[in-house]
Amino acid sequence: MKIFVKPIGLSVVVCVLALVTFFGIKGEEVDVFVTRAPRAGLLSMEQQLVLYPLPYIINAVRKVYAPVGEFDALTANDSLNLPVASQAPTTQLSNGQIVVINGQPYLYDGVRGKWLTISRQMVWAARDGAVTNAYLNTFDGISTRSTGYTLPADATITGMTVASNGNTWLVASVGGDFATLSAALASPSVVNGDTILIAPETFTIASQINVSKSVTIRGCGTGATIQTAGTAVDPVRVLNITVGNVVIKNLTVKQRKTTNTSIECSIQVNAPGATGIVIDGITTVETMEFGIIMSAAEWSIENCELNYVGPTGNTNRLIAVSGNNGNSRIVNNRFTPSTDAAPGRTIFCLLTGGATYSGSILMDGNVQLGTGALRQFMLQEDFTGPLGGFELYISNNQYLDYNGGIISFGSVGMLNLFSSIVVVNNVALNNSGKGLVTLDGFGAGVNPGSTSWVFSGNTLINPGVTAPGFADATGTPGLIGYNTSVFIPLSIAYSTIVPPPPAQAPRFTLQARINGCPTVLASLPVFSQSGATTSLNVDVDALDQLQFYLDGTAYKPTAGIEYAYRA
Repeated sequence: MKIFVKPIGLSVVVCVLALVTFFGIKGEEVDVFVTRAPRAGLLSMEQQLVLYPLPYIINAVRKVYAPVGEFDALTANDSLNLPVASQAPTTQLSNGQIVVINGQPYLYDGVRGKWLTISRQMVWAARDGAVTNAYLNTFDGISTRSTGYTLPADATITGMTVASNGNTWLVASVGGDFATLSAALASPSVVNGDTILIAPETFTIASQINVSKSVTIRGCGTGATIQTAGTAVDPVRVLNITVGNVVIKNLTVKQRKTTNTSIECSIQVNAPGATGIVIDGITTVETMEFGIIMSAAEWSIENCELNYVGPTGNTNRLIAVSGNNGNSRIVNNRFTPSTDAAPGRTIFCLLTGGATYSGSILMDGNVQLGTGALRQFMLQEDFTGPLGGFELYISNNQYLDYNGGIISFGSVGMLNLFSSIVVVNNVALNNSGKGLVTLDGFGAGVNPGSTSWVFSGNTLINPGVTAPGFADATGTPGLIGYNTSVFIPLSIAYSTIVPPPPAQAPRFTLQARINGCPTVLASLPVFSQSGATTSLNVDVDALDQLQFYLDGTAYKPTAGIEYAYRA
């Protein structure tokens, strides 16, 4: 709160202190300004003199601004009369208007359109735990439920973050808790829920790193790198993840093996049925054959840079998915294919055969870097699953495809596994002349199935289906091309009404409850054990007390909360 005073004499001090006392802001931050009429040769009006309050509100003055409003006090006996209302006024409102409602002074915030009490209320913290509806710590580690933070009553909490409540360890060649990531993961001191920080240096490994604990592995800065040595006998994998609730963030992982003897990859997740796998913000995944191999129920690969750096002549897949049973995401990644001549040898995403798929996969906002020959953006091999149990949503991607962009490759009845295939707002080259989506496979007289198709807003640089042996399955040239030796003559109808992308199911929710009541005031979805940031609006009435609970099932509930308020 700011109080601006234009005084005639020193008696104005009494008036200012009376205002401070009236508003009940003892011990809160108060900005008080005194201005004088300018005199020749003296300071201008913009340079303010600061009135320091008496000891009982000492330290209240925080900083000085040019005034935006004033109270004129002509004599020491002048008073400021505030209107009294039984409820918040709804008409003739102006920013900064003050009124007393039920004995409480309120200030009208014209930007947000709400009355805010000048007094503050506690938002209580609470203890953590390992059961459903566990209490949470506050974000700075305070763990008693009798401690919290003050908010103006009627404020709105605009953001909350769930953060790990585990220990934090540093891996560094000098001065760290551990010298290597393998040593940290092998230590009994490092447990599920902990965070392992990787110093901004390069760690060269001689054997693969096994991640068998539910931890967050986070690089400190852009220089945090884990790589193989670049020899013929390097390990096949750099990171091998075998459990759920693992997060890899801001880390460079390089597979530099010089010979292709097995399924070489940078990161392999071999945890069928696991959830909470997050690979996010990796600066670079450099690969010999595979970048990331994902075998889990629900996962996300987001904000990564995936590059092929192996020799030419080697078919490579930047992402290979082996099964899915939830709502998974491949979002906002950048990728660079190999330098092989067209039609190229790089596949951005492979849905491997021999696995079971249900739920959904969202591929959104992925962008090819450079002009290299990308063989396919996505290739689907022959797989199994419940009929109509799988949704594919491909949107806002940009790529240069040289052998069909989105390939559905399989046998009789395979397309019946899809409930829908949504392809919207992509920019593709279509250099092969096989369409934005290509239906290929094996057999003869195959029926395309009962899949619902949605196309909208796509840009084909080379529209049309012109490849020998392929025909157009829609009335709009270039949307779906099909192999005429495999499929019966096709005429596929599609919709232009775009459904929303599939939402990733939260692992648990952060709930706000009011005054200790069991009723949930609002809840915030949390998608992985190690943390997720989103927004949540919660209106706090005067004298309300908010409590926060973690609701859901997790090995070790995350227990931190930070929140911003919009006063």
